[in-house]
Amino acid sequence: MSLDTYLYSNVPFCDSRILYEANAISLNKILQCNSARSNSLKLSSCRKYVAFSEDKKLHVIRVEDRKCAFFYAVDQILDLFWVDSWLFLTLLNFKNVLVRLSKDMSEWMNCTLQTDLQEIISCIAVHAEELFLGTSKGSIIVVHNLKVKQVIKRAHGKSGITDMKFYKTKLLSIGRDGKLCIWKRGCGSRNALQLLSWSKPSTAVEMEWPCRFLETANQLYVAGFRGGNFILVDYNNGHCVCDVWCGGRRRSWCLSVLEENENCKGSKSLCFEFVVKKRISKIILYMNDLYVIKPNLHISGITSIAVIKINQTELYVTGGIDAMLVLSRFISSGSVEVLQRLQAHSSSVYCVYAMNSCLISVGGKSEIFIWHLEAGNLQQLFNTRMQGNCRLLSVRFISVSPHIRFLISCSDGRLMIYELSRTLDAKKPSVLFESINGDGIMVKVSCVSLNDSFVCGAVSSAGILHIWNFSELVDIKDHKRIEVEKCGLSALSMYNENELLYVGVGSESGTISIFQVKKNWEFVKSVNRWHGATCTDLHLHRTAQSLLVFSVALDCRLAVFLYSPTFHTLSFQQSVLLNIADPSSLIVSTVNNNMAKCVIAGTSICLAYFNESPPHFCDTED
Repeated sequence: MSLDTYLYSNVPFCDSRILYEANAISLNKILQCNSARSNSLKLSSCRKYVAFSEDKKLHVIRVEDRKCAFFYAVDQILDLFWVDSWLFLTLLNFKNVLVRLSKDMSEWMNCTLQTDLQEIISCIAVHAEELFLGTSKGSIIVVHNLKVKQVIKRAHGKSGITDMKFYKTKLLSIGRDGKLCIWKRGCGSRNALQLLSWSKPSTAVEMEWPCRFLETANQLYVAGFRGGNFILVDYNNGHCVCDVWCGGRRRSWCLSVLEENENCKGSKSLCFEFVVKKRISKIILYMNDLYVIKPNLHISGITSIAVIKINQTELYVTGGIDAMLVLSRFISSGSVEVLQRLQAHSSSVYCVYAMNSCLISVGGKSEIFIWHLEAGNLQQLFNTRMQGNCRLLSVRFISVSPHIRFLISCSDGRLMIYELSRTLDAKKPSVLFESINGDGIMVKVSCVSLNDSFVCGAVSSAGILHIWNFSELVDIKDHKRIEVEKCGLSALSMYNENELLYVGVGSESGTISIFQVKKNWEFVKSVNRWHGATCTDLHLHRTAQSLLVFSVALDCRLAVFLYSPTFHTLSFQQSVLLNIADPSSLIVSTVNNNMAKCVIAGTSICLAYFNESPPHFCDTED
C-alpha cells in the first residue's frame, strides 16, 4: 500500500508536533493492515483519538497510550467523519452509521441513519442538535433525532459539497462548482433551510477548488486551490492571505493555526501539511494583514507616493491627478492624519520622489518642484518649467548633496539629467537620450550610487532597458542597451551589492524580469510571468536572508517573489488581493519583528504587512 497519509483537524489552535506524533502512532497500525485506507485517517476534534478504516473494520486509536479499539460495520466503509465524540461512517450501498466508543474503549454504541437518497455523504456540520450532511452530488440533508427533516437536491448543482459550517447564524457551504452558498432558516413551522445568496470566493484569479473553512481569532477563511497552489481567502473581504505551491488539490492535506510562541506571534502563523511524492511536507505560512485607508487624501486617483523618514517617523507624500501634493502620516488607530496640502502644480502630478529630507515632484505642463521638509512641513526650494509643453513621467534624485542632481523622463521622448548649483541656479540640463531608432518613450527611471560613480536606468514603451554608468563629473563611462520584451515596459527598480547590479523590470504583459549585471556588463536574466495585467511598480527589497521582489499590477494584486543570485531563479512566494483599484505606486519598508510594510497608492492608500522570511518548508519522511 502507499505510505501517503494525512491528518485532518477542525480545531484551529494546535501544536503541529501532535500531528506528527499521532501520524507516527497511526502509521505503525496502518502498516499492520494490508487493506487499510490511509486516506481515511482522521484526528478527533479533541485531538485525543485517531480513526481509520480497513474494508468493514473501523480502527480507533487513543493517542495518549496507543490503545486500539475496533468496530465492524455491516458493509465496506467508504469514508468517516468525527462529529464531536461520535464517528459518522459512510458505507457502501448508501448506508450511514453513527458510532460512539465509551471512555474506557470497551463498549460501542451505534445507530443507523437512513436518508433514502442514493448519494454518498462528503461532509458534515453540526448545529443545535441537528446534522447537516453534504453529498458528493451537491445535495444538503438536514437531520434531527436521526430523522431526515429536509433534503435540498442539487444545492451545488451536480458538483460535490466539500465543506459546510455555521457562521453568524447562517449555514455556509462550498462545493466543487466553486460556489460559496449562504443558507438561512425560513419562517413558519417547518423552519426550512433556504438559500440566501451565493458567490465565489473573491481573488483576482478565481479559486478553482474551494475545499474547507477555517475559523480563527473570530475570522473565517476559505481554503482551496488554484492550479498547483494552495490559497487561503478571507471570507469577509475576499483578500487572499496565503498563496503557496503544493502541487495541486489531488493530495491529502491539513491546515492548522499555530499557538503563539517565540517564532509564531499571535494567530497569524499557519502550519500547512500535505503529501507529495510519498513525503509529508510541512510549510509554515503567515497570514498577511491588509488595511485600506480612504481618508479622501485626493479627489481623484493617486499617481505616486514617497516616504520621508525623520527621527524614526515616516511621513508620506502623495501626488494625484487633482494636481495636489499631500503630506500625511499614519497613526496608531490605523487612520491617516493629513499634515499639509499643497496646490503648487497647475496640472496633474505624475511622480514624487524623496531622498533624505528633500522631495521632488513633477507632472504635466513640464513643471518641476523641489521641496525641503522643515519643522514638519514642506518648504519650496526650487521650481522651473522645461522648454516645451510635455508631461514629465518619472523622476529620481541622483544626489542632494553637495549638488542636487536628478534624472527625469519626458513624454516627448527626452531623458535628461539636471544639476543645480549651491545657489539653486539650474545649470543647462544634459540631454541623455532622445527617442530615436524606435526605442520609444522612457516611462520609468531609477538610480543607484556606486563607490566612485553612479548608475542610471530607464525603461521604454518599446521594451528596451537602458543602463548608463557615470563618473562623478557626469561623464558617461558605459552604456548598455538591453531588449527585454516585445511590449512596453512599465516598472523599474535597481539595487547594487558586492559589485553586482540588480535591475528589476515590470512590463505591460505582467512579466517580472530580474537582471544580474556584472562590472563588465555581462548579465543573467530571470523571468516570472505571474501578473495578469500591466505591472505598474516594483521594488527590490534586501532582507537578512534573501533578496525579495515586491510588485503591484493592474490586476489589483501585490505579489512577492524570491530571487536567488546563486541559481538565478525568480520564484513566486505569496500574494495579496488589494481592495483598491488602479494601483500605481509602491513603497516597501522594514518594521519590527521581521515584518515588511508595503504602502500601495491607487484610488486610495492600502497597507499590507508581510513576514520578510519566505514560507518555511520542512519535509518529513513517511
